[in-house]
Amino acid sequence: MKIASIKYRIFAYIADTIINAIVIILILLFTSSSSLISILYGGTSVINIFILLKLIQVGMLITTYLVVYSVIIPLYTKGQTLGYFLFKIRVVQEDGSNVTFMNMFIREMLGRLALTLTTMGLGFIVSFIIMLYRKDNCGIHDILGKTIVIDKMTQEQ
Repeated sequence: MKIASIKYRIFAYIADTIINAIVIILILLFTSSSSLISILYGGTSVINIFILLKLIQVGMLITTYLVVYSVIIPLYTKGQTLGYFLFKIRVVQEDGSNVTFMNMFIREMLGRLALTLTTMGLGFIVSFIIMLYRKDNCGIHDILGKTIVIDKMTQEQ
């Protein structure tokens, strides 16, 4: 197995981020009422129960999308999201076998999303610095999920 370069991991991450941003914007556009949009843009400071329920509903929809895209899809595509597919890399367990639901859930939801949100982005920066100094290019999310990212092309030959 050849470890994927940090360069391709960054490009794949950027591609996935763009894809996710587009989908989330579409979710917000198609599910938000005018009252929700007015709250978000400061049109009113009154939040009633209906707006609160709408916010919860939209938040759950976005969370569901992120879990499907980053955890479920890689289970059926041999460790690849669309960004990883474009740059011919994939996530595998440390032993080289296909990832499991728990690997991907811990890697993406705890190691990437929760860490980034709870540290206001600092965890993302620290993880990137760790990747630069490790021979296996693993970040915090890889370490927690017991995964590595490999170059898919070398495995197919």
